[in-house]
Amino acid sequence: MTDQSPPAYPTTMDELRQYLARSRQNLLAVVEPLTDEQLARLGPEGWSPKDHLAHLAVWERWATGILTGQDKAATLGVPPDLLATDGFDQINEAIRARWAGTPRAEVMALLAASRQELLATLAGLTYDDLMRPYAHYQPASPQNTDPVAYWVAGNSYQHDDEHRPWIESLLVGNERGQ
Repeated sequence: MTDQSPPAYPTTMDELRQYLARSRQNLLAVVEPLTDEQLARLGPEGWSPKDHLAHLAVWERWATGILTGQDKAATLGVPPDLLATDGFDQINEAIRARWAGTPRAEVMALLAASRQELLATLAGLTYDDLMRPYAHYQPASPQNTDPVAYWVAGNSYQHDDEHRPWIESLLVGNERGQ
């Protein structure tokens, strides 16, 4: 039996757009049929499916921000000193708290806008541009020499694919009355 999953990173811009479309289509297939109540219901960690969607949108906006030279804290909407903390838990909690209570329509619009902004930015780039180091786009991080494509992937289609099972597990728990 062969593994039918795509490679970890696309090798062309067309392939990248396909990955982006597939991941978002799969995510939306899970969340669009949900009621507002289901989207807002908190799971055991205190996150709702809607919180996950806002989280995805904000981090995807940061992927665009990398490519356009924007400040990370400003793009994420968190205080700059929060970025100096170890790990992402405090940053993610600040993002969750910022968007908690936001109506479904606004979160869904944020999710759609973040993807459109990324696609518009990518339209002006070549695959070779994505192979440039992160530091090329963010000169304040000269130590970061990995291709910027890693951050685009990790904060867009890979992030969608990472959070979709978490959202699905929240729904299974909610169906059981948990």
